[in-house]
Formats: sequence, C-alpha cells, structure tokens
Amino acid sequence: MADAMDMIFCPNCGKRSGFKRALGFGTFFMVLLTFGLWLFMIPFYPARCINCGETRGSANWQNASRTGKIVIACMWVCIVLFILHAMRDNTPRSTDPDQETAAPPVLNPHESRLAELRKKQEGIGWQMAMELEMAKNLASDAEKLSIQPFPDPGERQFLLDKMDQEHQRLAELAESKKAVDAEIAKEEGQQQPAQGQPSAADLPAISGATDAATSSPQVAQDSGSPSQIPPVALNSRGTARLAKGDLDGAIQDYSEAIRLKPDYADSFNGRGVARHDKGDLDGAIQDYSEAIRLKPDYSIAFDNRGTARHVKGDLDGAIQDHSEAIRLEPDYARAFHNRGTARHDRGDLDGAIQDYSEAIRLKPDYAESFNGRGVARHDKGDLDGAIQDFTEAIRLLPDYAIAFDNRGTARRAKGDLDGAMLDLSEAIRLRPDYARAFHDRGATRARKGDAAGAQQDNSRAIQLGWH
Repeated sequence: MADAMDMIFCPNCGKRSGFKRALGFGTFFMVLLTFGLWLFMIPFYPARCINCGETRGSANWQNASRTGKIVIACMWVCIVLFILHAMRDNTPRSTDPDQETAAPPVLNPHESRLAELRKKQEGIGWQMAMELEMAKNLASDAEKLSIQPFPDPGERQFLLDKMDQEHQRLAELAESKKAVDAEIAKEEGQQQPAQGQPSAADLPAISGATDAATSSPQVAQDSGSPSQIPPVALNSRGTARLAKGDLDGAIQDYSEAIRLKPDYADSFNGRGVARHDKGDLDGAIQDYSEAIRLKPDYSIAFDNRGTARHVKGDLDGAIQDHSEAIRLEPDYARAFHNRGTARHDRGDLDGAIQDYSEAIRLKPDYAESFNGRGVARHDKGDLDGAIQDFTEAIRLLPDYAIAFDNRGTARRAKGDLDGAMLDLSEAIRLRPDYARAFHDRGATRARKGDAAGAQQDNSRAIQLGWH
C-alpha cells in the first residue's frame, strides 16, 4: 500500500523520484488494537524515496515542526487512555456507603432451626410422593392378579410382601412428617425476630414437595385421621388384606378410603368383593352399583355384580351384567367364563359351552373354564369330552381338587370305577375337608360293593356339611 507519489528531487540521492509510506503487518495490528484510531497516525508515517529508500527530512521526528510533534503526542495520549479505559473494571458499584459496609444477614438460632426443619419436611414430602406412586403401581398389579382364577402363588406372595413394606414405609413417613410439622409449629411459636433482621416468614417456602404429595385429590390426606394414610395407600392395603383373607380389615381400609375420597370407584369395588366373601351379598351389590355409577365403563364391577346376583339366584340379572362387561371389554375372559356358569345353571348348556370355549380361546391356560366346559359336556352326556376337559384342567393346575372330583364322577358314569376311586381319593388328599369328594367316593365304593367304606365316606361327608 502506498499513497500517491509526488515526483520531486530526493535530497539524499539527487534524483527525480517519488516518495511513499510503507504500511505493514504492524500497522494492521495497531488498527485492530485501537479500534481504527491508528488510521489517524498514518499521515505522520515517514515518506521514503523509491530509489534510495531514505526518508525526507521533513518526515523525521527530529525535523518535524512543533505543531506536528504536538499532534503526534496527543494521538499517543489518546490511544493510551483508550486502552486503559477498555481494561478497567466496568462493574457498577453502589454509591451507598451503608450498603458497601453492610454484613450479610445472620439468622438467629430459631430461624436456622426452622430452615433445617423445612428442608427436612421437603425431603419427607418427596419420599412420600415416590412411595405413593409405588403403592399405586402395586395396587394396580394386585387388581390384575385378583381377576385371575388361579394366580401364581409366588407372584401373589411377592406382591403381598411388597405391599406390606410400602404400607409400613408410608406409615413411618407419615409419623415423621407429623413430628416435623409439630417441631415447625413449636419453632414458629418460639421465634421472636430481632429488629432489622429477617423473620421466618421472609424465608422462602421449601415445603412444596410435601404440598404436592398431599394436595392432589388422588392422594389427599385427612388431617383428622391418626394414621395420615392417603386414600390410594388405604385402597392398596385393603387389597392386600383381602388377598390375605382379612375381610374385616379390608372393609375397614376401603371404607376409610371412601370417606376420604367419596368418588373412589376402585374402593367401592374392592369393598364389594370383601362383603361378597363375607356373605353380605346385598352390601356387595350396593357397592358394585355405586362403583358403576361413578365409573360407567367399569367392566370389572359389572362382572363382580353379575357374580353376586348369580349367587343370590338372579340368573337373568347376572347374565345381563356379565354381558355388559363383555360389551365394554370384548376380550374379558373371566366375564365369558362367569356368563357361561350362569347360563349352565339356567339350563342353557349350549350357551354355557360356547362361553367357556370363548374364554379358553382368549386365555388358553384357563383351567377353570376347561373344568366348567367339562361339567356342561358331562350334563349333555358327552362323557369323553368331559373327561378330556377335566384332564386338561388338571394338567394346567395339578392341585385342582374340583377337577379331580369331576373327572372321577365322569369315569364312574362310564363304568371306570377304579379310575374314579383314584381321582376321588386324590381330590380328598388335596382337600381333606372336601365334603362332596367324600360323598362321591362313598357312592363309588357302594357300586364296587364296599358297603363299609361307603358308609364311612358318607358319614365323613355329613360331618363336613354335605346334605
């Protein structure tokens, strides 16, 4: 780069020549460093002869005029001041002397203790939220397992143990929360903030997790309940107690869950099952009906109400409820099975066989449906088909005492008295209090001519309640 050259005589070489200013990397660097201010320095660069390379005297600092030296000096001063300004700390500083010297606020012992308790309360809240979610999942698994006619014993015991652990953990957390709440109330009552210091009310609330875990309608707690157990946990504990056979405890838990959450359809259904098992069929039907009112597409409640109506002798109502459950859930194998049982008792053997077969198609390992279809085939006179179904039920469930008894009865009807004796004896071995098996074995012994053995079995059947 060079400026326009004037063709004049060089005082050094004496030739007519031109003069130019050399601009190199240093100039480029200084322009960047000074954000362009260095461009004003270029006119003061020395002009050099293009022949000899020497500068003209007027361009040297020694030969520069006073005005030129002043301009150059001012430019350098401006550049230095600009660089210093760019390097200084531009962080705004407060002009308030009191604020500059004020020390950070110090909490008094009450406030420190209160902050610690609130942090602990938050931790308990998050733990309760996680435990409640786990309890809901276990309750869902238990409900699915309860609709299976022959659930896996190992899975059932695992669920019961896990539910017991969750209920115990929830109870412990509820007690811990209650104790922390009491300590917080005590600290808030004792706190007397000093003048000018922040009070506990000014501290940020850190109990959001506890509020989130307890304010939802699904897990709302009743402050008057000594156990402080949320409805979902009560419902799952009721299901565990029902599975263990503790019907009174199950009804108590379901009722408490309903009191805390009056629209809890699952608890109405669960309490209906417990009441059914206790023999309170009217109470069970009432609970099932309320569950259906709250949840009109509740297929399980329809099926359960149909079973209760069946036991009461209302076969038409039972078939209607089972059919509605099937309409709501077309692949509901248990509803097909239960409707098949109701149709069988109503005398519709073909309809019963059709429903049992559909249940088996939906659930090929449905041992109870094989047994039910076997009974319907036996009553239709298809003894071979009945024995085949009973045998498949036994294969699927080797300790199925009812299927052994039914197969023994079918074998006796076919004249296979020895085979009948084996099956009936196995049924008694599996269920020593099975009155019907003693009665059927007594009848088989009578046909074999064993009058003493027949009398002994019949007497035992009567003792067990056979009539």
